[in-house]
Amino acid sequence: MRTILHKQAPVPATVCKLGSALAVHDAHRRSRECLLYASTKRIAMLLALILTATGCSWNNSRTPSARYGHSIFDDLLAKESIQVRVKEVEQDLPGDVMKAIGEGGLRPQRWNDTREGREKGLAQELLRELQPALRSMRAAELVAAMKLYPMYSNEGPRGVAYWLCGEGNQMIIDELRSRSAGELKPLNGLVRDKTSEVFLNESYSENLGILCREMLREKGVMVPDA
Repeated sequence: MRTILHKQAPVPATVCKLGSALAVHDAHRRSRECLLYASTKRIAMLLALILTATGCSWNNSRTPSARYGHSIFDDLLAKESIQVRVKEVEQDLPGDVMKAIGEGGLRPQRWNDTREGREKGLAQELLRELQPALRSMRAAELVAAMKLYPMYSNEGPRGVAYWLCGEGNQMIIDELRSRSAGELKPLNGLVRDKTSEVFLNESYSENLGILCREMLREKGVMVPDA
């Protein structure tokens, strides 16, 4: 049996020229993208230097979408004296009581119940010290002080930060709800926010836009649906 070899047809010159042109165009495009990225990075760095030099801070300059992962609680936990106290309670000690939960043949989840109590206790102590400062803040500053995450990110703090941020956010919400309708006017600009999530605990967070809309409506302010 003979194997019949088919001779490959030559590639037309116009196709070769087109391929070369496309390759050149792609190279130019990649070059422009690299230049754009570099320019954008330089602009971002320049803005950061300007903000630092002018003393801009979290509570009056950043929008919610620029604050993910940072809050007034993070500023508090960044203090060296607080870090020492946090380290003391966030460790297992002899005599601590361990607990476990598990059903349906699942592997039980174990946690140090005594350590958790220490972490929660320190967080509540810090919040009592922070509360007077929250009461003196305006509505916009209170919202800026919250611990926010991108919606559906499944992120969350641990240890002392878990209780500090969760109960701290609830404290801020309660403080906002105590304000008058006039004081809550700045929240109008956030009622359409669909990207920011207010952390409360491991099983519950609330969308910032929905929360602001609810608080305004509680004061009789007419706001549109998202």
